[in-house]
Order: sequence, then C-alpha cells, then structure tokens
Amino acid sequence: MPEPRTIDNLGVEPSIRWASDQELLDKSMIEEAARISKQTEIDIYAPFLKSEFDFIFQTDQRHQQWAMFSPPEGYHSQQKRLFTHQVIPSLGSEELQQQQMQKINDFLSSNPSEQKKASTYSQGYDWEEKREQEERQTESKTLLDLMTYIHSLDDLLLDINGKRSQYLKG
Repeated sequence: MPEPRTIDNLGVEPSIRWASDQELLDKSMIEEAARISKQTEIDIYAPFLKSEFDFIFQTDQRHQQWAMFSPPEGYHSQQKRLFTHQVIPSLGSEELQQQQMQKINDFLSSNPSEQKKASTYSQGYDWEEKREQEERQTESKTLLDLMTYIHSLDDLLLDINGKRSQYLKG
C-alpha cells in the first residue's frame, strides 16, 4: 500500500499542471455567468379544501407507504379507492364481464348432449351425470344472476359518483 502524501510532498508537477490549466481557462465565462438569470420557476398552488367526508373517512391516509420494500406485483390492483366505477374491480373490465356472461349464457343455452361432451368425468353412473348437470345448470344460473346484479350495482355506483362529483363541483 502506498504511503499517504501531503501537499508539500507532491513536488513541482501538480503546480505546473495547475498553472497550465489556469492559462487554458477562460476567465470571462466565470465573470459573465453571474449575469445570466436563473431558470424561471413558477410555483403553483391549487386551492385545497378538505371536506368533512375526507376528514371522517381519512382518505388521505389510504395509501401511505410504511415498508422499506416495494409491494408485490398486482398489489395495487387489489386496493382501490373508495369511489371507483365498479363494485368489485377485481372481476375485470365491463367488457370482460360481458364476455363471461355470454359464455355462461352459451353454456345454459347449449343442449345436454353438448354439456355431456364437456363433462370432466367420462366414467360413472348415469344418475351422477344428471345430478352434476343439474348442479352445473343451477350454479350457472346463480352466477349469471349474480353478475347481472353486480352490473346493475356498477350502474348505480356510476350514478352515485356522478351526483357526488356534481355536488362537489357546486
């Protein structure tokens, strides 16, 4: 390891280098730099009024970071703001829900022989297959009713948020 050196032990070479660098340096740039104005900055402050709703439900504290690591992938899609356009955002977009409802309708409208082909059990008793088909039919109808109800709730939620926004705007 080399021994530490102080300025008085450097020799003449650094002083000669400094003198040659000073000759190349244009001193007018340093003097004129003070005359150049700084970049224009405009501070913008939007008026902010904290409503009673925000105060009661503490909406400003919903997404505070407390961990020193980043959240896992897809974490933010699970926690949504209180006022969204969907009752259950994890079901996907409205188009995806419509496609799923169409698949269920197609399954319900298909005849039992096609459903038998789609059955996962190839062996078994005939009464078991009929019972499974009936269960699938009732589950499909229940699921379809649930999705149509969720769709109507989404429409109601859109109206509610629209009226809320209209009220807040004045």
